[in-house]
Amino acid sequence: MRRELLTLAMLGGAVALSQFCFDWDTRRKILDRDHHKCVRCGATSDLECAHINHDKSRKDYNSPSNGRVLCMGHHLQDHKQREGHNGLTRAGNRWSITMIEKRIRRAG
Repeated sequence: MRRELLTLAMLGGAVALSQFCFDWDTRRKILDRDHHKCVRCGATSDLECAHINHDKSRKDYNSPSNGRVLCMGHHLQDHKQREGHNGLTRAGNRWSITMIEKRIRRAG
Protein backbone atom coordinates (compact mmCIF):
# COMPACT_ATOMS: atom_id res chain seq x y z
CA MET A 1 0.00 0.00 0.00
CA ARG A 2 1.34 3.45 -0.86
CA ARG A 3 2.30 5.68 2.04
CA GLU A 4 -0.11 8.47 1.06
CA LEU A 5 -3.07 6.09 1.33
CA LEU A 6 -3.70 5.05 4.89
CA THR A 7 -6.51 3.18 6.53
CA LEU A 8 -7.88 4.69 9.69
CA ALA A 9 -10.22 2.89 12.03
CA MET A 10 -12.02 5.67 13.87
CA LEU A 11 -14.70 4.80 16.37
CA GLY A 12 -17.05 2.92 14.14
CA GLY A 13 -15.65 2.75 10.65
CA ALA A 14 -12.65 2.34 8.40
CA VAL A 15 -11.84 5.28 6.17
CA ALA A 16 -9.39 5.51 3.25
CA LEU A 17 -7.41 8.68 3.70
CA SER A 18 -5.65 10.65 1.00
CA GLN A 19 -2.26 12.32 1.07
CA PHE A 20 -4.00 15.58 2.02
CA CYS A 21 -5.28 14.31 5.35
CA PHE A 22 -3.85 15.06 8.76
CA ASP A 23 -1.01 12.86 9.96
CA TRP A 24 -1.63 10.39 12.81
CA ASP A 25 -0.28 12.69 15.53
CA THR A 26 -2.38 15.64 14.39
CA ARG A 27 -5.49 13.45 14.12
CA ARG A 28 -4.96 12.27 17.68
CA LYS A 29 -4.61 15.88 18.91
CA ILE A 30 -7.82 16.91 17.12
CA LEU A 31 -9.73 13.90 18.45
CA ASP A 32 -8.50 14.51 22.00
CA ARG A 33 -9.26 18.24 21.83
CA ASP A 34 -12.78 17.60 20.53
CA HIS A 35 -13.36 14.76 23.05
CA HIS A 36 -13.79 12.11 20.34
CA LYS A 37 -17.19 13.59 19.39
CA CYS A 38 -18.64 15.37 16.38
CA VAL A 39 -18.46 19.07 17.21
CA ARG A 40 -21.90 19.60 15.62
CA CYS A 41 -24.05 16.80 17.02
CA GLY A 42 -21.96 14.96 19.62
CA ALA A 43 -21.93 11.65 17.70
CA THR A 44 -19.20 9.22 18.76
CA SER A 45 -19.17 6.93 15.71
CA ASP A 46 -18.25 7.34 12.05
CA LEU A 47 -15.99 10.27 12.91
CA GLU A 48 -13.53 12.06 10.65
CA CYS A 49 -10.95 14.75 11.29
CA ALA A 50 -12.00 17.39 8.78
CA HIS A 51 -10.17 20.46 7.54
CA ILE A 52 -11.86 23.80 8.16
CA ASN A 53 -10.04 25.51 5.29
CA HIS A 54 -8.79 23.31 2.43
CA ASP A 55 -6.35 25.85 0.98
CA LYS A 56 -3.15 23.77 0.93
CA SER A 57 -0.96 26.89 0.64
CA ARG A 58 -1.86 27.90 4.21
CA LYS A 59 0.94 27.40 6.73
CA ASP A 60 -1.56 25.90 9.18
CA TYR A 61 -3.21 23.62 6.61
CA ASN A 62 -2.35 20.42 8.49
CA SER A 63 -2.30 21.83 12.02
CA PRO A 64 -4.90 21.00 14.69
CA SER A 65 -6.16 24.60 14.56
CA ASN A 66 -7.39 23.97 10.99
CA GLY A 67 -9.27 20.80 11.88
CA ARG A 68 -12.25 19.56 13.81
CA VAL A 69 -14.03 16.28 14.40
CA LEU A 70 -17.18 15.76 12.36
CA CYS A 71 -19.37 12.71 11.87
CA MET A 72 -19.53 11.68 8.23
CA GLY A 73 -23.00 13.19 7.84
CA HIS A 74 -21.90 16.59 9.09
CA HIS A 75 -18.67 16.40 7.07
CA LEU A 76 -20.81 15.88 3.96
CA GLN A 77 -23.17 18.69 4.95
CA ASP A 78 -20.20 21.00 5.57
CA HIS A 79 -18.83 20.42 2.06
CA LYS A 80 -22.23 20.97 0.47
CA GLN A 81 -22.99 24.15 2.43
CA ARG A 82 -19.55 25.74 2.15
CA GLU A 83 -18.87 24.97 -1.52
CA GLY A 84 -16.88 27.87 -2.95
CA HIS A 85 -15.96 29.10 0.53
CA ASN A 86 -13.87 26.26 1.91
CA GLY A 87 -10.61 26.67 0.01
CA LEU A 88 -11.37 24.00 -2.60
CA THR A 89 -12.09 24.42 -6.27
CA ARG A 90 -15.60 23.45 -7.32
CA ALA A 91 -14.23 20.26 -8.88
CA GLY A 92 -12.17 19.48 -5.77
CA ASN A 93 -15.18 19.99 -3.54
CA ARG A 94 -17.38 17.79 -5.76
CA TRP A 95 -14.71 15.05 -5.56
CA SER A 96 -14.67 15.38 -1.75
CA ILE A 97 -18.47 15.13 -1.62
CA THR A 98 -18.36 11.97 -3.76
CA MET A 99 -15.72 10.39 -1.51
CA ILE A 100 -17.63 11.22 1.69
CA GLU A 101 -20.84 9.80 0.17
CA LYS A 102 -18.97 6.56 -0.65
CA ARG A 103 -17.70 6.30 2.93
CA ILE A 104 -21.23 6.85 4.25
CA ARG A 105 -22.60 4.08 2.01
CA ARG A 106 -19.84 1.70 3.14
CA ALA A 107 -20.50 2.49 6.81
CA GLY A 108 -24.28 2.12 6.22
